[in-house]
Amino acid sequence: MEQVCAELAAPKDSKSKVCFGSEATVVTIAPYAQDDYYTPVPIVASPSDKTEKAPELAAWMQTVLDTWKAHELGEKVNGPIWALASDGDSTYCAAKHMICMVKKLDTNSPLGKTLSPLFGLNCWTSADGATSTCDPKHIFKCFATLLQSATGLMLGDNHIGSEDIIKHFTELPDMTQEKAYQLLDPADKQNVPKAVTLLQSLLQLKDLPQPLLPGAHSKHRAILFLAEMLGYFLRPFISVNMTLSEQVECLATYSFLTAGAQIKHGTSCMTGALYADSQATVKNIIFSIAHLQEIDPALEFYILHEGTD
Repeated sequence: MEQVCAELAAPKDSKSKVCFGSEATVVTIAPYAQDDYYTPVPIVASPSDKTEKAPELAAWMQTVLDTWKAHELGEKVNGPIWALASDGDSTYCAAKHMICMVKKLDTNSPLGKTLSPLFGLNCWTSADGATSTCDPKHIFKCFATLLQSATGLMLGDNHIGSEDIIKHFTELPDMTQEKAYQLLDPADKQNVPKAVTLLQSLLQLKDLPQPLLPGAHSKHRAILFLAEMLGYFLRPFISVNMTLSEQVECLATYSFLTAGAQIKHGTSCMTGALYADSQATVKNIIFSIAHLQEIDPALEFYILHEGTD
């Protein structure tokens, strides 16, 4: 407080700067496999004016990690931090990448022996083994934004626009044109139930008859592929009867399909931010399962604990 007062009292021509915190960054800690107590505990609240750049934020976050590791009531009592989660804010995502992509997993460690043989798995972590992740509900909303985009996306030789999806939706039973337009309306970007309904409706298109004309048939198949690709990420979080193994199989399938689409189309299919966030989430779930298996294979793990909510 004394330093803030001194900065405010400094002459106008000095290099002193005081910022007004319009928002706050709150850091919370939560356990992954504790079904009797899952309440995130806040440990830091820091005001922000949203002008902070990724390197400064990464340094700030690293200080929190280092303090948790060294403090007598941090890692020594509660265990190490396995993952850094945030919403889709680009500055946070860049900062997490700077922290969590500095060291490759030791193939001779117990965790490395489990994870290194997995084909295609990104095994880079922070200096202390933490990985980054994102909130799954944020990814659902980004999937919806992708489908609602006026520019559309590419899959194979097909350009898929929101008007193509609306045309298919109106062929579904109980789907009016008004409801189809509402689902593809980009105005409400924060509505998670609407995003999930949109993705579920997309999955229902497989029950429609195949168009006979070659061009329409090709686009129809591309839309069905898109529905299945996004569905492999969605279903594990909303299907209550899936086992953990089935959930991981779905998420891994999503990772491979989107990797193929990214290699072929780049950001013409999926934005770089959405691709990175969704892949990081899948990676972290697999890392978390391996961590828990090291501790006790009988521990229960729920992927709904993933993310920031």
